[in-house]
This record gives sequence, structure tokens and C-alpha cells, in this order.
Amino acid sequence: MKWITEIEILEEEATGYWEERGWHGTGPVSTVAKLHHVETDDGGVSVGGHAYAGTRGVSAVEVSTDGGDTWSEADLTDRLPGATPADADPEDPDAVGGAAADAWRGWRYEYQATGEHEVIVRAIEADGTVQPSAERDPFPSGASGWVSRTVRP
Repeated sequence: MKWITEIEILEEEATGYWEERGWHGTGPVSTVAKLHHVETDDGGVSVGGHAYAGTRGVSAVEVSTDGGDTWSEADLTDRLPGATPADADPEDPDAVGGAAADAWRGWRYEYQATGEHEVIVRAIEADGTVQPSAERDPFPSGASGWVSRTVRP
């Protein structure tokens, strides 16, 4: 098991472990849609994964089955619930914390295909901003870019 054995309070900013190694200090969140699941069955294909955009939220995930020429909207899971105070009345609808401000969303898309093809996924933030297509080196600010996979039905 791991236990906290010490907490040190500083009166001024200090460089952290990863900052000393050149990584970004505040850890900005890049919008990302990940493709974790591919299932094929007699021409039917199901793909799925998760999407995350930090507190900006994810309003949609789009899937391309033709290498990025056209896009279709995937089904999203409901937003996770937000925090509810421990002393809240569970019967009071106003006591519920609403939707979580910083949570991933699962997605799934089903379609028909006859031959090998490239599937690409991208997330759309709550304000309509589309996940950038360009990949970049994860160092020093984290990974970016659309995720793709070749699917063979």
C-alpha cells in the first residue's frame, strides 16, 4: 500500500518533478477521442472508445469510415453526474450536482462494410471546437491528433 508520509507547504512556486524534466508545468488538456473497440460480424462493424476534453466537455464524437472524406456522429453515453453534497437529501431533485464538469464520455458507432478501410475518430468540444487533426510529439505538452485504425471486416 501507499500512504502519504509527508506534506510540505511552500510559500513560493517550485519546479516539480516532471517540470525539471522539461514537461509543461500546468498540464493543459488536449481534446482526444480514443478508439478502443473494433468488432466485426458478417459485414457489420462496431467501433467504440472514449473522448475527453477536460472541463471544456465533449458534445459529440465523429467517425469517418473512408479515411476522413465524410463524417458521421457516434452515439455518446450520458454525461456522468456531478458532485452532490454528502448531507444532501437524496429525494430533493435540486440537491443533485448536475453533470460532471470534468469527465470522459464513452462513444459507439455501428455501420456496414465490405472491405478493408480506415476508421478515424475525432471529438467535438461543447463549444463546437473540433479536435485538431495534426499529431504532435507528446513532449512537452501531451499527445494530440486524430486516432485511426485499419479495419478488416
